Amino acid sequence: MNRGGLSTSTKVLWLSLSLAPGHLCSAPGASPEGLQCHARFGSQRSSSTDPMEAMRKPTPRMKRRPPACGSAVRNGREFASVRCGGNSSTLKTFADLFCGIGGFHLAAVNAGLEPAFACDIDREACDVYERNLGVRPRGDITAIPASEVPDHDVMFAGLPCQPFSIIGKRKGLADARGNLFLEVARIVETKLPSAVVIENVRQFATIENGKALACVTSTLEALGYAVNWRILNALDFGLPQKRERIFIVATNHGRNINWPRGDVPMAPLSTVLEKKPDPRHRASERIRQARHTAHATSVTPSIWHENKGRNVSSHSFSCALR
Repeated sequence: MNRGGLSTSTKVLWLSLSLAPGHLCSAPGASPEGLQCHARFGSQRSSSTDPMEAMRKPTPRMKRRPPACGSAVRNGREFASVRCGGNSSTLKTFADLFCGIGGFHLAAVNAGLEPAFACDIDREACDVYERNLGVRPRGDITAIPASEVPDHDVMFAGLPCQPFSIIGKRKGLADARGNLFLEVARIVETKLPSAVVIENVRQFATIENGKALACVTSTLEALGYAVNWRILNALDFGLPQKRERIFIVATNHGRNINWPRGDVPMAPLSTVLEKKPDPRHRASERIRQARHTAHATSVTPSIWHENKGRNVSSHSFSCALR
């Protein structure tokens, strides 16, 4: 089946970036605003069809422009918005790749967009997506020709995080799932949406010294997009959960990204906890006693965490286990 594959030059670029060694990323600041990636690879398409020749050619360091900052507020919530510089057209539709149960869908609809397409390989996730959102996602993205994806203005892609997560084996691009961005690039190259938004765990920015991030940004730039990225924390946007994720935003036609400020007050934990949770979700009495012996909390209500080192802590918000 002809799925509308990537052009040879884009494949060569990805191969040369993903196989090349070297330090790719630096983080000069601790805050998301201070994090900037400096890839040592250029973003120009190669005219050669020989991947090894492309790897041998020296390429200049990419220049990064600092992302614009700003916010848009709808229904009391902050959203990143796309400002059209020199283009008054509005963004109307979106495609939802690796859609899961529909997190991007909810945000996009709240921002005024209409769904045009969704896909995910997990059938149970697709069932929940359809039941809650009224759209039945397609299945495996690798089997979907680009021609069968409707035209859309914004593409969302929640790439599989297992190759990059601290909980996984962190094989990065050596994991087959770590290269599924190529399916995103394949469809982008054919459909040319006005904006592409990619989400993953924060370690996506640093694994293999930033190689994965450099590969993605360079490929999108080679396809004609301006690319910016930030690491955002759900804790800064009203949720009692410390959940840091990288968002990579690619835009074309002079559109600039206005990043949300992240200063939304956190909702109290008591407003989101179930009043009468099912007892099967509770820790066993043995575990509860052991944790109370090891730790005394000063926060009520609180969420308790026990990490891999057996250290117990409690907070007024949830956070990732390590």
